[in-house]
Amino acid sequence: MSPWIFINKTFFKPDQARIGIEDSGYQYGDGLFETMPSLGGNIIALQKHLDRLFSSLDFFGYTVDFSKEDVKRWLLATLEKNHLGKRDAYIKIMVSRGGLGPRLSFQTSHQPNIIIIARALSPYPLSHYRHGAKVIKSSIMRTCFSNPCYRHKLLNYFECVYAKNEANAGGALEALFLAQDGTVLEGATSNVFMVHKKHIYTPPLQYNILPGTVRETILQLGQKNQLPVKEEQFGLPQLCASDEAFLTNSLMGIMPVTSIGRKNIGHGKPGPYTRMLMELYQSYLQNPA
Repeated sequence: MSPWIFINKTFFKPDQARIGIEDSGYQYGDGLFETMPSLGGNIIALQKHLDRLFSSLDFFGYTVDFSKEDVKRWLLATLEKNHLGKRDAYIKIMVSRGGLGPRLSFQTSHQPNIIIIARALSPYPLSHYRHGAKVIKSSIMRTCFSNPCYRHKLLNYFECVYAKNEANAGGALEALFLAQDGTVLEGATSNVFMVHKKHIYTPPLQYNILPGTVRETILQLGQKNQLPVKEEQFGLPQLCASDEAFLTNSLMGIMPVTSIGRKNIGHGKPGPYTRMLMELYQSYLQNPA
């Protein structure tokens, strides 16, 4: 059965789904998105995703005619329309401004377009969770600070797509963005954690990184379970020399990293802190706050 796509309060078949060519999301990447899993009909961390989406809409000056409750209702309707109400599903929300004003101004009379896509969830390979994944560093370098755009999930996503293809070409799951001084920022589609001397580190949000929802959950689980999780800077040499490392995002959850390029992390297999957090996160998924 082909899927139904939600566009501006109406459902369409894929071959009938249309957004106007003047849409600034298409022309300039002027839009935002969120992806999240629904497990057995339970949309994971829905409120966190909606809070982040609406915070970004406000930051970039969107004038929206819908609320968080509207989006939640439309998400559930899209799952039901696609017979995914009780199954594991992948959900993507996209909001574009519709059109920019004169001289690329945010001041516009256009109403935003909202699109929701839901399809059966294709999980990451189980072998990656059991044995760990390989990552590489991207050739793209960033600055650590002073670019607020990196703190939002923008439709202008090509930098991340490019980095993911670098990873694919290198036989890796993910590519890491570094600053010129070697500071580790984030993955193309993930946040980064490392474990060193029984402490768990992740780059702070003052850097040019996305405030990931699973990242936030890990910090909360660490605090709740009295684990030493810290938001601190670290560089690629420290990451390569760490005892353990892992990635997080909404669809993968917690993914152990066991090598960076040709360098093994720790003993080259998922470590005890990573496994502990994976178990805590699985428990959270059974009863999310």
